[in-house]
Amino acid sequence: MIPVLIGMATCLVAVAIHTAVVGAVIVATPRVARDATRHRFFRIVRTVLPSALTLLAAHMLEIVLWAAVYRLIGISSDGDASFYFAFVNFTTLDYGDVPPTSEWRMLAPLAAGCGILLFGLSTAALFEVMRQTAITVETEDAAAATRPRP
Repeated sequence: MIPVLIGMATCLVAVAIHTAVVGAVIVATPRVARDATRHRFFRIVRTVLPSALTLLAAHMLEIVLWAAVYRLIGISSDGDASFYFAFVNFTTLDYGDVPPTSEWRMLAPLAAGCGILLFGLSTAALFEVMRQTAITVETEDAAAATRPRP
């Protein structure tokens, strides 16, 4: 039962981190889309690319969180092995080459479930970024078309 509670608490912290990052990305999107270049394609790239990289950085931070928990509870005393174990579980890759002790076996599926949840949240956030960017581009293009030309 203790491993499940530790896994749930770790996932809760990871979700809090990700929610904060997703919120910041979505709030910043309209401003970034307005400040971008006039060409539509580059506006979309200028908005989506930093958003995707920011979300990827959040995933890396969450993997580091899981690795720290693994190291703290003694699944691995080696930082690289802890990070590797966290990475393959969080991404649901799980080669199975670094098995945890039987006592901590439930952490791997909890990390995988957490990773699936957060990758899904990132996907939804990127769709929202693209939607907001499209709305901003269309609105500004329509406003520019109605402005009188000198």
